[in-house]
Amino acid sequence: MAEERGGRVPREVGLVAAAIKRDFGGLISVDDMPSKDPYQREQKLLSRGLAALIARQLTGCDNETAAGFVVDGFDDYGIDAVAILEGAPRLWLIQSKWSDQGRASLKMNDALQMVNGFKRIDQRQYDRLNERYTSLADQINRVLDHPDAHITLLAAVMGQGQLSSSVIECFEDAKKEFNSFSPDRPIDYGVRGALDAKTAILEGLDVRIDLSVPVTNWFRQTAPYDAFQGSVSVGEVASWYEKHRDRLFDRNIRQSLGLTPANSAISATLKEHPELFWYFNNGITVTCDKADPHPFSISDPNGPITLDLTNVSVVNGAQTVTTISAVFEQHPDLVAGAQVSVKVIATRNSPDGFGEQITKAANTQNRVEPQDFAALDPMQASIRSEFQVKLEKTYVYRRGETPPAPDAGCTMEEAGLALVCAHNDARLAVRVKARIDALWEKEGQGVYTRIFRRAPDSAQIWRSVRLLRDVREALDREEKERRNRAAAVAEHGDLLLAHIVFQRVGLDHLDDTTEEWDSFRASVPGLVTDVLDRLISYVDIEFGSNSFIRSTFLNEDRCRLLVRRILTDLEEGAPPPQVPDDYRREENSKPRRPNTVAVLVDADRVPEGAELRFVGAGAGEEEALAEWLAADARRTQATWTGQRGKALLWAADNRRYSPTGLVQHMWRLAEWNAAPVAVQGTKRWEVPGQGTLVELAEEVLRERDLHEL
Repeated sequence: MAEERGGRVPREVGLVAAAIKRDFGGLISVDDMPSKDPYQREQKLLSRGLAALIARQLTGCDNETAAGFVVDGFDDYGIDAVAILEGAPRLWLIQSKWSDQGRASLKMNDALQMVNGFKRIDQRQYDRLNERYTSLADQINRVLDHPDAHITLLAAVMGQGQLSSSVIECFEDAKKEFNSFSPDRPIDYGVRGALDAKTAILEGLDVRIDLSVPVTNWFRQTAPYDAFQGSVSVGEVASWYEKHRDRLFDRNIRQSLGLTPANSAISATLKEHPELFWYFNNGITVTCDKADPHPFSISDPNGPITLDLTNVSVVNGAQTVTTISAVFEQHPDLVAGAQVSVKVIATRNSPDGFGEQITKAANTQNRVEPQDFAALDPMQASIRSEFQVKLEKTYVYRRGETPPAPDAGCTMEEAGLALVCAHNDARLAVRVKARIDALWEKEGQGVYTRIFRRAPDSAQIWRSVRLLRDVREALDREEKERRNRAAAVAEHGDLLLAHIVFQRVGLDHLDDTTEEWDSFRASVPGLVTDVLDRLISYVDIEFGSNSFIRSTFLNEDRCRLLVRRILTDLEEGAPPPQVPDDYRREENSKPRRPNTVAVLVDADRVPEGAELRFVGAGAGEEEALAEWLAADARRTQATWTGQRGKALLWAADNRRYSPTGLVQHMWRLAEWNAAPVAVQGTKRWEVPGQGTLVELAEEVLRERDLHEL
């Protein structure tokens, strides 16, 4: 039943409505509404504005960004806003309900629509969603593809903020379905009511945080600026977060990232060795306007003190703070004696921008990666020697070393991925797909231990690497011909498909003569097409055509079932299934422009190992990246690999990227929040003295056209 117009408006509703009109009235459009009734249009603005208000509170963004998160309209599938936390794999899918009387609530049908909308996003069916989603698609995909992605289905209602039992049951079913296959990439649900919306408004009025912190074993640095370093109990730190939550991190470069491997390690250390936590943890850095010390005892000025801090922000150590809070809440007695190192820097007498410099410096220092520990294994040096002596190839296993051109050798990571696919246990491919760092796990039955338990033969490693490259190159071409669920299967099932191909061919071909090996490699693209068609079909047959794609390929039991079914089919010679036409990309009426990288690779226009240079486009990009690029000259340098999938090897981290993927990665690292959603990366990289990749490809196409004439 429609809500009556007029009547008494509860005070908090009026406050929220006024704030929405003030903050979002000029940013959120309702021109898509067929109705011209001013009241109906105002109701729509308030509903969309409520979604933006909650998105702003969750992400800490500005009004314009929050308004850009609103996707409400035709074909929104029950989702009114998609809130994305900058710099963290965090996503909220929000449905908002407005009521002037403060009686709004989420109905069962609304919840079902939200779950359906989430499934469409998971399967990348953006062509079935409205254009507002399209503008956010790249940002959404970056979150969903992250190994630590955390998604929340959130109802924002101008009402009491309670979910009915039927709505809870609907959300619980979706949560169970997704999380049972992907426990490390959880989804959850929640609700924000009228009082939460009011709080979101009031939080923006006064965000100053003052703390009184007991500190022991401290020392003071007085010049050039006042600073303290000492030990603080974890219970004290937990109390900060309990009272102030994520507002503690307002001036940090990112909020807490939730459940990540690093945070899990912090938690395990605190629970298992609380007395050693101070030694094992990097500590917390706090900035404040002023820090006043007060000794516990006047007769012992060097003893314990209380630091009175004004306008506090945790600028480094957000993950430590939130993890301490979570562990202390569950096990207060167990960790009561644990201490953590805290650095406090008072910026009152410092020059403008000093606080931001501290934040940036504290978060950009080099960290030790799990791969670095694996590189200490003497076996890696032995493999490198065999590559040099037996194969006359290069094997790079230390980060920071320049990877070889594709025909000249490979890296330890590439070798590890190939050996994972060659291993007869499909669970290894699933674990590495979920998290690339799983490659380097040594404890117990860790992936690294299982694939490098006995020194693999260098020749088998090299041929395994080349086979994986062939599979991926063929799969890249296949993915471009698929759409909807089929494209999602090709993307998320890549390592599992490679595992199936390896198991199908066995190790026999790895010992072939050169002639036999070359003949076998020529058959790989056809095998990839066959396996992909079977994989797409069996995902739908076994788990339903509306099942979650991403979580399916992160579930070990489901993946082992798929492997068994497909290998059995191949062994018995069963014909490949017919893939629905809806899963194949429609032919455009006009010819598509050939892919720039493919044109250059096919024409061998850019030699392998050629150096490339980054070229900014426009004053906005150049200004945003100038300081970041100047800090490390390697950030502007890349090497051409000659591969279709990831044609560039970035000098800054020695990893492979597509031209567009690398540009977007650089934008994120440079924290360019105003970066456009899309970019043609091949216009941003040039061969010095010859032109950009796009220009070189156009040159090839012109020469081809003239030749055909």
